[in-house]
Amino acid sequence: MTRFGGNTKGIGLGGFIPGSGGDLGIKTTRNEVRIDWRLVDAYTRKIIHTGNAEANHRGTASMWASA
Repeated sequence: MTRFGGNTKGIGLGGFIPGSGGDLGIKTTRNEVRIDWRLVDAYTRKIIHTGNAEANHRGTASMWASA
């Protein structure tokens, strides 16, 4: 089984200079992945070893846009 997932949230503060069309804000992201694996002997078809690996990443970024 393999699982991938992600979530992004943002907070926009709107135009920081009235009438400029610009934007300022903060964006946070969270991503995860999980992989379950098996090592199989091709000749005997027996499972030799199993395991899994998991990873998570979180990040924060500032948003800056001007028009």
